[in-house]
Amino acid sequence: MQGVAATGSPAADQRDDVWAVGFNEDTGRAVALHFDGQHWQMTVNAPDAGQLVAVSAVAPTDVWAAGAAKADGNGGGTPPFIEHWNGLTWNRIAPPATSWFTGGKRPIMSIAGVGPTSLWMVAGRTCCANFQAQHWDGTSWTGYALPHAPYPHPGGPFIYSPTVTGIAANATRVWVVGTTVRPNDFGATTVTEPYTAVSTGGDFSYVQPAGPLLTSDQSALSAVTIDGTGDAWAAGWRSSIAGRSPLIEHNDGTGWQFSGAAAPADSASLAAVDFASDGTGVAVGTRAAGNSNAPLVERRG
Repeated sequence: MQGVAATGSPAADQRDDVWAVGFNEDTGRAVALHFDGQHWQMTVNAPDAGQLVAVSAVAPTDVWAAGAAKADGNGGGTPPFIEHWNGLTWNRIAPPATSWFTGGKRPIMSIAGVGPTSLWMVAGRTCCANFQAQHWDGTSWTGYALPHAPYPHPGGPFIYSPTVTGIAANATRVWVVGTTVRPNDFGATTVTEPYTAVSTGGDFSYVQPAGPLLTSDQSALSAVTIDGTGDAWAAGWRSSIAGRSPLIEHNDGTGWQFSGAAAPADSASLAAVDFASDGTGVAVGTRAAGNSNAPLVERRG
Protein backbone atom coordinates (compact mmCIF):
# COMPACT_ATOMS: atom_id res chain seq x y z
CA MET A 1 0.00 0.00 0.00
CA GLN A 2 1.26 3.47 -0.89
CA GLY A 3 -1.51 5.75 0.31
CA VAL A 4 -4.02 5.76 3.15
CA ALA A 5 -6.79 8.17 4.19
CA ALA A 6 -9.75 8.34 6.54
CA THR A 7 -12.88 10.19 5.56
CA GLY A 8 -12.91 13.83 6.58
CA SER A 9 -16.66 13.88 7.13
CA PRO A 10 -17.43 15.08 10.69
CA ALA A 11 -20.56 12.93 10.69
CA ALA A 12 -18.59 9.73 10.14
CA ASP A 13 -16.49 7.73 12.56
CA GLN A 14 -13.11 7.89 10.84
CA ARG A 15 -12.05 4.58 12.35
CA ASP A 16 -14.87 2.95 10.38
CA ASP A 17 -14.18 4.59 7.03
CA VAL A 18 -10.56 4.15 5.93
CA TRP A 19 -9.13 3.82 2.44
CA ALA A 20 -5.80 2.36 1.30
CA VAL A 21 -4.41 2.28 -2.24
CA GLY A 22 -1.46 0.68 -4.01
CA PHE A 23 -0.96 -2.05 -6.61
CA ASN A 24 -0.80 -5.80 -7.02
CA GLU A 25 2.63 -6.89 -8.25
CA ASP A 26 1.26 -10.20 -9.56
CA THR A 27 -1.57 -8.79 -11.67
CA GLY A 28 -0.15 -5.35 -12.41
CA ARG A 29 -3.47 -3.80 -11.42
CA ALA A 30 -4.13 -0.90 -9.12
CA VAL A 31 -5.65 -1.79 -5.75
CA ALA A 32 -8.17 0.26 -3.74
CA LEU A 33 -9.21 -1.19 -0.37
CA HIS A 34 -11.87 0.04 2.05
CA PHE A 35 -12.11 -0.63 5.80
CA ASP A 36 -15.62 -0.43 7.29
CA GLY A 37 -14.61 -0.88 10.93
CA GLN A 38 -14.50 -4.68 10.76
CA HIS A 39 -13.16 -5.83 7.40
CA TRP A 40 -10.93 -4.70 4.57
CA GLN A 41 -12.61 -5.18 1.18
CA MET A 42 -11.61 -4.61 -2.43
CA THR A 43 -13.89 -2.00 -3.97
CA VAL A 44 -15.95 -2.88 -7.03
CA ASN A 45 -15.00 -1.55 -10.44
CA ALA A 46 -11.37 -1.28 -9.32
CA PRO A 47 -9.19 1.20 -11.25
CA ASP A 48 -7.41 0.06 -14.39
CA ALA A 49 -3.96 -1.48 -14.67
CA GLY A 50 -1.32 0.66 -13.06
CA GLN A 51 -0.25 1.85 -9.65
CA LEU A 52 -2.15 4.07 -7.22
CA VAL A 53 0.10 6.26 -5.09
CA ALA A 54 -2.25 8.74 -3.38
CA VAL A 55 -5.76 8.85 -1.92
CA SER A 56 -7.87 11.61 -0.39
CA ALA A 57 -11.15 10.80 1.36
CA VAL A 58 -13.59 13.69 1.81
CA ALA A 59 -16.70 11.66 2.64
CA PRO A 60 -17.91 8.06 2.29
CA THR A 61 -19.25 8.90 -1.18
CA ASP A 62 -16.43 11.27 -2.14
CA VAL A 63 -12.99 9.65 -2.42
CA TRP A 64 -10.18 10.58 -4.83
CA ALA A 65 -7.27 8.35 -5.88
CA ALA A 66 -4.41 8.94 -8.29
CA GLY A 67 -1.48 7.05 -9.74
CA ALA A 68 0.32 6.08 -12.91
CA ALA A 69 -0.69 3.69 -15.67
CA LYS A 70 1.70 1.15 -17.15
CA ALA A 71 4.34 2.37 -19.57
CA ASP A 72 3.13 2.21 -23.16
CA GLY A 73 6.24 0.42 -24.45
CA ASN A 74 7.03 3.21 -26.91
CA GLY A 75 8.98 5.51 -24.64
CA GLY A 76 5.85 7.39 -23.65
CA GLY A 77 6.49 7.16 -19.92
CA THR A 78 3.83 6.24 -17.40
CA PRO A 79 0.84 8.56 -17.91
CA PRO A 80 -1.03 9.48 -14.74
CA PHE A 81 -4.63 8.59 -14.04
CA ILE A 82 -7.16 9.93 -11.55
CA GLU A 83 -10.26 8.17 -10.20
CA HIS A 84 -13.23 9.36 -8.14
CA TRP A 85 -15.35 7.08 -5.92
CA ASN A 86 -19.00 8.13 -5.63
CA GLY A 87 -20.02 5.43 -3.16
CA LEU A 88 -20.84 2.87 -5.84
CA THR A 89 -18.15 2.85 -8.52
CA TRP A 90 -14.84 4.40 -9.54
CA ASN A 91 -15.00 6.92 -12.38
CA ARG A 92 -12.03 8.11 -14.43
CA ILE A 93 -11.14 11.82 -14.53
CA ALA A 94 -8.90 12.94 -17.39
CA PRO A 95 -5.59 14.42 -16.13
CA PRO A 96 -4.46 17.92 -17.11
CA ALA A 97 -3.68 18.16 -20.83
CA THR A 98 -0.18 19.49 -20.31
CA SER A 99 2.95 17.83 -21.69
CA TRP A 100 4.51 17.22 -18.29
CA PHE A 101 1.43 15.13 -17.30
CA THR A 102 0.53 13.43 -20.55
CA GLY A 103 4.19 12.60 -21.24
CA GLY A 104 4.34 10.70 -17.97
CA LYS A 105 7.52 12.40 -16.88
CA ARG A 106 6.10 14.03 -13.75
CA PRO A 107 4.46 11.43 -11.51
CA ILE A 108 1.61 12.52 -9.28
CA MET A 109 2.99 12.96 -5.77
CA SER A 110 0.00 14.09 -3.72
CA ILE A 111 -3.70 14.95 -4.03
CA ALA A 112 -6.18 16.81 -1.83
CA GLY A 113 -9.91 16.47 -2.37
CA VAL A 114 -12.18 19.26 -1.17
CA GLY A 115 -15.46 17.97 -2.61
CA PRO A 116 -16.91 15.87 -5.45
CA THR A 117 -16.04 18.62 -7.96
CA SER A 118 -12.87 19.99 -6.37
CA LEU A 119 -9.46 18.29 -6.42
CA TRP A 120 -5.94 19.69 -5.99
CA MET A 121 -2.85 17.86 -7.22
CA VAL A 122 0.93 18.24 -7.45
CA ALA A 123 3.29 16.15 -9.54
CA GLY A 124 6.83 16.31 -8.25
CA ARG A 125 9.54 18.55 -9.60
CA THR A 126 9.10 20.50 -12.79
CA CYS A 127 11.03 23.37 -14.26
CA CYS A 128 10.47 27.07 -14.65
CA ALA A 129 7.02 28.11 -15.94
CA ASN A 130 5.76 24.52 -15.96
CA PHE A 131 6.04 24.19 -12.20
CA GLN A 132 2.41 24.09 -11.16
CA ALA A 133 -0.24 22.88 -8.82
CA GLN A 134 -3.35 21.76 -10.66
CA HIS A 135 -7.01 22.22 -9.65
CA TRP A 136 -10.04 20.34 -11.03
CA ASP A 137 -13.37 22.19 -10.69
CA GLY A 138 -15.57 19.39 -11.98
CA THR A 139 -15.24 20.50 -15.59
CA SER A 140 -11.66 21.48 -16.35
CA TRP A 141 -8.15 21.80 -14.92
CA THR A 142 -6.45 25.07 -14.01
CA GLY A 143 -2.71 25.32 -13.37
CA TYR A 144 -1.27 27.58 -10.68
CA ALA A 145 2.40 28.49 -10.79
CA LEU A 146 4.36 27.71 -7.63
CA PRO A 147 6.98 30.26 -6.60
CA HIS A 148 10.66 29.47 -6.27
CA ALA A 149 12.44 29.97 -2.97
CA PRO A 150 14.91 32.85 -3.37
CA TYR A 151 18.17 32.72 -1.47
CA PRO A 152 20.76 35.53 -1.32
CA HIS A 153 24.06 34.75 -3.00
CA PRO A 154 27.22 36.80 -3.66
CA GLY A 155 26.58 36.54 -7.40
CA GLY A 156 22.89 37.41 -7.14
CA PRO A 157 19.74 35.53 -6.16
CA PHE A 158 20.22 31.77 -6.23
CA ILE A 159 17.06 30.17 -7.63
CA TYR A 160 16.17 26.48 -7.63
CA SER A 161 13.03 24.66 -8.68
CA PRO A 162 11.56 22.98 -5.60
CA THR A 163 10.43 19.37 -5.45
CA VAL A 164 6.87 19.29 -4.11
CA THR A 165 5.73 16.11 -2.37
CA GLY A 166 2.66 17.12 -0.36
CA ILE A 167 -0.53 19.15 -0.80
CA ALA A 168 -3.47 19.85 1.55
CA ALA A 169 -6.59 21.92 0.96
CA ASN A 170 -9.81 23.07 2.57
CA ALA A 171 -12.46 25.50 1.41
CA THR A 172 -10.30 28.59 2.03
CA ARG A 173 -6.65 27.71 1.48
CA VAL A 174 -4.20 25.31 -0.13
CA TRP A 175 -0.76 24.39 1.21
CA VAL A 176 2.06 22.66 -0.67
CA VAL A 177 5.30 21.39 0.88
CA GLY A 178 8.48 19.74 -0.28
CA THR A 179 12.16 20.51 -0.59
CA THR A 180 14.41 22.98 -2.28
CA VAL A 181 18.14 23.58 -2.24
CA ARG A 182 20.37 26.56 -1.57
CA PRO A 183 24.11 27.15 -1.70
CA ASN A 184 25.98 26.59 1.53
CA ASP A 185 27.81 29.40 3.29
CA PHE A 186 30.62 29.15 0.71
CA GLY A 187 28.27 29.28 -2.27
CA ALA A 188 29.26 25.82 -3.44
CA THR A 189 27.69 22.52 -2.35
CA THR A 190 23.94 22.81 -2.08
CA VAL A 191 22.01 22.27 1.14
CA THR A 192 18.55 20.69 1.22
CA GLU A 193 15.89 22.78 2.96
CA PRO A 194 12.09 22.62 3.41
CA TYR A 195 9.78 24.40 0.98
CA THR A 196 6.23 25.63 1.61
CA ALA A 197 3.77 27.79 -0.32
CA VAL A 198 0.15 28.76 0.25
CA SER A 199 -2.83 29.99 -1.74
CA THR A 200 -5.84 31.67 -0.13
CA GLY A 201 -7.48 32.08 -3.53
CA GLY A 202 -5.52 32.63 -6.71
CA ASP A 203 -1.72 32.70 -6.90
CA PHE A 204 0.51 30.83 -4.49
CA SER A 205 2.98 32.68 -2.25
CA TYR A 206 6.22 31.31 -0.83
CA VAL A 207 6.21 31.00 2.97
CA GLN A 208 9.47 30.66 4.86
CA PRO A 209 9.50 27.38 6.84
CA ALA A 210 10.97 27.13 10.32
CA GLY A 211 13.99 25.64 8.55
CA PRO A 212 17.17 24.05 9.94
CA LEU A 213 18.47 24.93 13.38
CA LEU A 214 21.98 25.47 12.01
CA THR A 215 23.13 26.55 8.55
CA SER A 216 24.92 23.20 8.17
CA ASP A 217 21.75 21.19 8.90
CA GLN A 218 19.63 19.76 6.11
CA SER A 219 15.90 19.10 6.27
CA ALA A 220 12.87 18.30 4.13
CA LEU A 221 9.09 18.24 4.37
CA SER A 222 7.27 15.22 2.92
CA ALA A 223 3.59 15.81 3.74
CA VAL A 224 1.14 18.44 4.96
CA THR A 225 -2.38 18.50 6.39
CA ILE A 226 -4.89 21.08 7.60
CA ASP A 227 -6.62 20.40 10.91
CA GLY A 228 -10.18 21.27 11.90
CA THR A 229 -9.19 24.75 13.11
CA GLY A 230 -7.47 25.64 9.84
CA ASP A 231 -3.92 25.26 11.17
CA ALA A 232 -1.38 23.57 8.88
CA TRP A 233 0.94 20.76 10.00
CA ALA A 234 3.89 19.49 7.97
CA ALA A 235 6.09 16.46 8.58
CA GLY A 236 9.46 15.30 7.28
CA TRP A 237 13.03 15.00 8.55
CA ARG A 238 16.09 16.99 9.50
CA SER A 239 19.71 15.90 9.50
CA SER A 240 22.63 17.20 11.55
CA ILE A 241 25.86 15.86 13.01
CA ALA A 242 23.67 14.11 15.61
CA GLY A 243 21.87 12.08 12.92
CA ARG A 244 18.53 12.18 11.13
CA SER A 245 15.44 12.87 13.23
CA PRO A 246 11.72 13.48 12.61
CA LEU A 247 10.63 17.02 11.77
CA ILE A 248 7.16 18.44 12.47
CA GLU A 249 6.27 22.08 11.77
CA HIS A 250 3.07 23.91 12.70
CA ASN A 251 1.56 27.05 11.17
CA ASP A 252 -1.32 28.72 13.01
CA GLY A 253 -1.56 31.55 10.50
CA THR A 254 1.32 33.57 11.94
CA GLY A 255 4.19 31.53 10.49
CA TRP A 256 5.86 28.12 10.72
CA GLN A 257 7.19 26.96 14.08
CA PHE A 258 8.90 23.76 15.15
CA SER A 259 6.62 21.29 16.93
CA GLY A 260 8.65 18.71 18.79
CA ALA A 261 8.59 15.06 17.73
CA ALA A 262 9.11 12.39 20.38
CA ALA A 263 11.41 10.07 18.44
CA PRO A 264 15.18 10.34 19.03
CA ALA A 265 17.72 11.09 16.30
CA ASP A 266 18.16 7.49 15.13
CA SER A 267 17.88 7.78 11.35
CA ALA A 268 14.16 8.47 11.68
CA SER A 269 11.90 10.38 9.29
CA LEU A 270 8.19 11.08 8.82
CA ALA A 271 6.35 10.54 5.53
CA ALA A 272 2.70 11.38 6.28
CA VAL A 273 0.63 13.41 8.75
CA ASP A 274 -3.12 13.78 9.35
CA PHE A 275 -5.63 15.01 11.94
CA ALA A 276 -8.92 13.39 12.90
CA SER A 277 -12.08 15.41 13.45
CA ASP A 278 -11.60 15.07 17.23
CA GLY A 279 -8.27 16.93 17.03
CA THR A 280 -6.03 13.88 17.34
CA GLY A 281 -2.95 14.14 15.11
CA VAL A 282 -0.89 11.22 13.80
CA ALA A 283 2.36 11.28 11.82
CA VAL A 284 3.92 8.09 10.45
CA GLY A 285 7.30 7.19 9.00
CA THR A 286 10.28 4.92 9.65
CA ARG A 287 13.17 4.64 12.10
CA ALA A 288 16.35 2.62 12.18
CA ALA A 289 16.08 -0.79 13.85
CA GLY A 290 19.35 -2.66 13.66
CA ASN A 291 20.14 -3.36 10.02
CA SER A 292 16.60 -2.58 8.84
CA ASN A 293 13.82 -0.05 9.30
CA ALA A 294 10.83 -0.20 11.63
CA PRO A 295 7.55 1.73 11.54
CA LEU A 296 7.43 5.04 13.42
CA VAL A 297 4.19 6.58 14.69
CA GLU A 298 3.96 9.99 16.39
CA ARG A 299 0.68 10.92 18.06
CA ARG A 300 -0.60 14.30 19.26
CA GLY A 301 -3.68 14.73 21.46
